[in-house]
Amino acid sequence: MISDYLKLISKALLFYLPLLPHLALQRFAALLHRRTYLDVPSSQNVVVIGGSFAGLALVKHLSSSLPSGFKIVWIEKNSHLNYTFTFPRFSVLPGHEHKSFIPYDGLAGSAPPGILTRIQDSAVGITETHVRLASGEEINYTYLAIATGSSQ
Repeated sequence: MISDYLKLISKALLFYLPLLPHLALQRFAALLHRRTYLDVPSSQNVVVIGGSFAGLALVKHLSSSLPSGFKIVWIEKNSHLNYTFTFPRFSVLPGHEHKSFIPYDGLAGSAPPGILTRIQDSAVGITETHVRLASGEEINYTYLAIATGSSQ
């Protein structure tokens, strides 16, 4: 029994140890990016539509690696991540329902100032250069990512 645990731990270490230098390098690059990013007035927009898990991961990665001269404009209609798989769990525990709604506010806490703009609105139209929002506002973009997630 103990030998099985040792085998499992040794296999896990063999898998994770090569990843540690890569993760450390990513962390160092993110810290360096925070110090060297410049918010310039003529920045080009990288628009991300959606706040699902894919949209969150993309915004987080871009905010720690996008070069100067680019900004992220994140368009999401909700103010919180609605993780529907937790709804049944929290519906039977009185007073815990609020834990199913995870706010987007702290997402870019470690990002350089000025790199991320979050707009709470719905995209209703897309052209080759602009995203039209339900409010009537148009956002120009250089790159566009649609990460709206899935529905059940």
